Amino acid sequence: MTAPSIAATAGKSHASRYASLVGVVFTQKDGLQCLETQRADLIKGMRVMIVTPGGPGEPQSLIKAEVLGSSCNDNGTQTVSIDGGKPQTRYALKLLQNDQAAAFGFGIIVKHVVLKEKNGTVQARFGLEKKPAYFSQCTSKEGIHLSVWSGLPLKEKSRWHAYYHLGFEVEPSCTDKETGNP
Repeated sequence: MTAPSIAATAGKSHASRYASLVGVVFTQKDGLQCLETQRADLIKGMRVMIVTPGGPGEPQSLIKAEVLGSSCNDNGTQTVSIDGGKPQTRYALKLLQNDQAAAFGFGIIVKHVVLKEKNGTVQARFGLEKKPAYFSQCTSKEGIHLSVWSGLPLKEKSRWHAYYHLGFEVEPSCTDKETGNP
């Protein structure tokens, strides 16, 4: 199995805000936790909250982490683009909760974002936005789609979308709206 890759695109409206505050967290083959984001200016010690996307019957949760540096290499994964070709940077993360061995999900740069977990669902307030944003995941033929919505998933607009390539086939569960296809 090859190492996973991520392809991410930001929604048209508020794209730069979401793209600068959201990334994807995953575990490399060597066990290192990584955050891949459009941001190239994160520094050691910067706080990141990981929103685990849950799944059918599983609650979402929050995991505290911090940036160790830009020491996550690409391990031969394909180059990824965010927002139509803007470069991405991969950062190593340190999980700050001992009960977490590995994490996958949304990496939220906590500056200017307020996160709240209630009844197994995580909500976020990005800057001065009036509506809370929600997180969702679904699967396509060979990967996982992650989306941030400006309100309830599928009922409001997707503001940020990422694709995490698994390298093997899985049972698709996504709708066209969840894959970024209108």
